[in-house]
Amino acid sequence: MKILPWIRRRGFSLVLGGIALPCVVSLTDLPVLAQEPGSAPVAAPAASPLIAADLAQLRALALEHQPAIKAQQASVLATMRSKEAIERLILPGLVRRDLQYRREQAGQGLLASQAHLNKVEWETRYNVTRNYLSALFAQEQYKIASKVLGPKDQVTSLYYLEEVATKAREGRRDVKSWDVGEIKVLIQTAQARREEASAGKQRALAALREAVGLEPCIPIQLNEEATLPDLAVSVPCKEEVVRLALQRRGEMIQATVAVALTCLEVKAQSVLTGFKADTFASAADLHAIPVPQGSNGAEYRPAAVAIEMPTQLIGNKDARVQRARAFHARAEAVADKTRQLIALEAEDAYLKWQEAARQEAFYRQALKEDEILNANFPNFDPADPMSGRPRLDEVLKVRNRTTELKLRLNQARYDLLLALATLERVTAGGVNPGFDPAIPGDAH
Repeated sequence: MKILPWIRRRGFSLVLGGIALPCVVSLTDLPVLAQEPGSAPVAAPAASPLIAADLAQLRALALEHQPAIKAQQASVLATMRSKEAIERLILPGLVRRDLQYRREQAGQGLLASQAHLNKVEWETRYNVTRNYLSALFAQEQYKIASKVLGPKDQVTSLYYLEEVATKAREGRRDVKSWDVGEIKVLIQTAQARREEASAGKQRALAALREAVGLEPCIPIQLNEEATLPDLAVSVPCKEEVVRLALQRRGEMIQATVAVALTCLEVKAQSVLTGFKADTFASAADLHAIPVPQGSNGAEYRPAAVAIEMPTQLIGNKDARVQRARAFHARAEAVADKTRQLIALEAEDAYLKWQEAARQEAFYRQALKEDEILNANFPNFDPADPMSGRPRLDEVLKVRNRTTELKLRLNQARYDLLLALATLERVTAGGVNPGFDPAIPGDAH
């Protein structure tokens, strides 16, 4: 059997392209994206860690190994074989008056299955991107906390301040015991943040491994020098983001296909005789794709609705046709609801990106101004007389402010990158942040 290539994975152009068979890949064939310097060759590649140095490679790897994608590829293939089987029927067409409509429905079903594959692929890209960025964010938070603690011979570290403050208590009346106690509190807080970042990194890497589709025996490690990327992205206006989402999302194609399927069902029922007649649902599982549930909690999310169609319609021809028309009207309402939900999600993603971009710019500027202030701020010297400057509490205030700004800027950069990843997902690649290499000929 010839395997049709899956040539493109961007945009809705793929839903009219070929279908790839799910590949059975041995874990020993997984490439190491970047080998650690000086590391010895391992005898069992399947047990060696994957060094995550390139997000684009991780996303590409996930498209090959993620079981959710393989499962949907298998569903697409099964739908294609069903369509081919119906098209090969000749003699039944002499007695089955609805055969031409069933053939059209089979074609629409294949289009819907391909559209769902498109959706699964973009969700996979987003999952990989989110967890990779989360791991990088935690790694940078860890570095910031570690630098604040620092070695005792580094004058900007809390350990240094604790040591000199303890000694200064003997000769400076302006250094109180509670000053030393405050430093100890700051040290404990920094240590707690470092532990939080360490655990967060490990959780993110575990989630990244699953998102890529690797077995638990293959851990993923980060390049210790990797940092959150600074991306220069031109995001279109809100109206364009909504338009791209409605144009490219697989859910919109599925809703449109549902309208076409139910319309064809009305025609099919109008040519069938008898008191009972099968529908297209007798050959398809309408509940295979879960309907997103709503939420009225801390995060508001309206619920989606699904089409309805029994496997058989009972009654004379007129009764069956009228009932099919009612299901068709519901499918049209589902399409309208889907359009509204996609537009809402795209608009919400745009506004969150806008907020994140502004916050990141404010924190970046604040940190620059803080660096200027710190350049003219002397270090604490325990040998200064009591009237010397700066006082210990002033030093602590400056150190705490600088650390907080660094942590907040890092959080803002992370939020901005997540917002860009969300824009990419909700527009099915219509907004391209640059996580993947540019595809020649891709307008987006």
